[in-house]
Amino acid sequence: MTTPVLVALYLVALAVANLTVFALGQPALLLTALVLVPLDFAVRVRLQERWRRQRLLLWVNMTALTVAGGWLAYVIAPDSSRIVYAGVVAFLMSATLGSLVYEAIRQDGSAWDARVGCVGVMACADTALFTYLAFDQISVLMLVGQIVMKWIVAYALLRTEVV
Repeated sequence: MTTPVLVALYLVALAVANLTVFALGQPALLLTALVLVPLDFAVRVRLQERWRRQRLLLWVNMTALTVAGGWLAYVIAPDSSRIVYAGVVAFLMSATLGSLVYEAIRQDGSAWDARVGCVGVMACADTALFTYLAFDQISVLMLVGQIVMKWIVAYALLRTEVV
C-alpha cells in the first residue's frame, strides 16, 4: 500500500472510531476494538517502518495525523469533544510507548518481533487510557476483552499484510 493510502486509512479509521463511540457509547468499544483501532495500530506500524530512519519526521507526522483524525471527528460532531480528547490523548500516548518498544526490539530483534511488541503495548495503553478518560471508569473484563481483540486483529492484519 502506498503511503498516502495508509495515511488516509489512519485518518478515517481514527475519526470513525471516535464517532462510533460518541454515537453508541461504551458498548461500541468492542466494535471499535474488533475493526477500527487494530486497523489504526497496523497502519501506524507500517508508517513507522517507512519513516523510522527520519525520527523527527516520524514523530511530527504521527502526531499531526492523530490530531487531524481527532479534529475530523470533532468537526463532524462538535459534541464529541470528550471522546475526541480521550482518543487523541490515548493514541498519542500509546503510539509513543509503542514506538519506543518497536525501536528497542528492532535494534536487537526482528521486524516481526518489534511489530508484535509494539501492537501489544499500544493495545494495553490505548485501552486503559481511552476508557478512563472517556468514561471515568474501567471494567476489567471489558478492558481485557478489548486488549485481546485489538492485539489479535492487528496481528492478523500485519501477518496477512492486508496493510
